[in-house]
Amino acid sequence: MPLYTFEVFDGEGAISRCVRNLPNRKAALRYAELLKVELAHRPGVEITVLNAEGAVVAQIERASPRAPRDAPRPDG
Repeated sequence: MPLYTFEVFDGEGAISRCVRNLPNRKAALRYAELLKVELAHRPGVEITVLNAEGAVVAQIERASPRAPRDAPRPDG
């Protein structure tokens, strides 16, 4: 199985880095989405996925926190 590196950054620098053996790119993207959900409470988080050669596979940004449930909807 290929190695994928997941680097998590916020506005101030690196938060964490982990390396996982995953079967393919699709599994790596699913894992990155799970990381994004886990870090939803932190605004401005960016996740970079690198393959074994160091090439960027994906970059996922979490620009702002979720809107509260009782916030008015844009459609009225």
